[in-house]
Amino acid sequence: MKDAKKELQRQEKSHSEQTMMVKEQISRQESTIKLLTQIAEYFLTPTELSKVWEKSKFDEGQRRWTVRVRCSLDVELVPNDT
Repeated sequence: MKDAKKELQRQEKSHSEQTMMVKEQISRQESTIKLLTQIAEYFLTPTELSKVWEKSKFDEGQRRWTVRVRCSLDVELVPNDT
């Protein structure tokens, strides 16, 4: 019975530590998202930003967004992989 109680305490501690790590990671990701959103809002109107969301696609295999943007020259902007 003592072994089971110790194991339960160990698992509870491990779960608590993992939960804290996940919460910290989510907090960092939220901070990054807020910064990137704020930067995008400096350069794009809400309407333009909405159009970018509508025309962009996420590639699960590459874990990257394909962002298609039209400008007055009708050029597709492609990010440099380097």
